[in-house]
Amino acid sequence: MMCFVKKGNLASASKLGFPPLGKLSLPLVILVLAALVYSMYGFEGVLLRNYSIYLYSGHPLAEGAPPYVSVFDHKGPLPPMLAGVGVMLSKWLSWDDIYTVPLVFFATGCLTVVAVYLLGKNVFRSQVAGLFAALTFLGFYGYAQPATSGPEPKTPMVLFQTLSLLLATQKRWFWARFFDSLAFWCGSPWEFFGGGLRSSRYAVSRRTIWRRVSRFGRNNDATSSRSSILLL
Repeated sequence: MMCFVKKGNLASASKLGFPPLGKLSLPLVILVLAALVYSMYGFEGVLLRNYSIYLYSGHPLAEGAPPYVSVFDHKGPLPPMLAGVGVMLSKWLSWDDIYTVPLVFFATGCLTVVAVYLLGKNVFRSQVAGLFAALTFLGFYGYAQPATSGPEPKTPMVLFQTLSLLLATQKRWFWARFFDSLAFWCGSPWEFFGGGLRSSRYAVSRRTIWRRVSRFGRNNDATSSRSSILLL
């Protein structure tokens, strides 16, 4: 069963719901709201085993050791790299890394809420729909609580997911696949989303499918190669 949303209703609601704002005003408000809501969970949660592995893996990476050399983990290398950024921040700011590393993932969680707003606004052409999507996402306890309690790899993975979807709706395929590749480096299950993104990109016309197959392969190989070079 398929459901259709009338574009005119959302468009008229957006005109009645908000006064004219700058392009960055409402996203900044949502960012501040996300920071306030997520900070209510506190940064003193239980440091689980997986969180401690990422926290420890950030120290060798901050010293210049490549992933999987000093500490081997079967998951993607990008979350330990983000933990390494938090360790470097702790040295620059003279803070405890037990707090700076979760702060990096906390920032990615707040940016995810803004990305969800932009995705809803772009899909439905309505600020009301984007705001409703962001407020709904703020209520997801399963995402909010790990965003502050520890370096959860799914926190940046969902951010890259949302950015990939946002760019795919704008038909900016290179950057959509780029963020899809970054999401893959956060966890191997994310590759299933990449397959769906690749399929949706070319489900447009049967006459153009075969003509675009070769170019599609070259573009995806180039994007994955650039992502690998970035990690190296």
